[in-house]
Amino acid sequence: MEIQQNSHAQPEIITLNLDEVEDNPLSANEEDTSTFSKLQDYQKEYGLLEIPVVRKLENGKYRIVGGHHKLRSWRSLGNQQMLAILLHKKMLSPEEESNLVNFLNRIKKAIMEQPE
Repeated sequence: MEIQQNSHAQPEIITLNLDEVEDNPLSANEEDTSTFSKLQDYQKEYGLLEIPVVRKLENGKYRIVGGHHKLRSWRSLGNQQMLAILLHKKMLSPEEESNLVNFLNRIKKAIMEQPE
């Protein structure tokens, strides 16, 4: 089966210095201290297995689109670099970025509300 490619550039996995990554003001999703602590423990043991999604800004830096808490935890553990999925500018308008951030937050919330 052949996968159809669209006309947009495909995302790529890159290595970033954390000082090049800006928080996203569109993410209003908060995480409680207990959950954040569990995320830190997980990252200490396994590393950053689910890599964040970023887009490049006009100023040359990157903005986090998905994985805000993973990035915050990774930084808090003293890491200086991370892998990230780079969405190319042509792939994501500011409105689409806002929609994606909100969508990813809703998915996370729905997962967290699932009974164990």
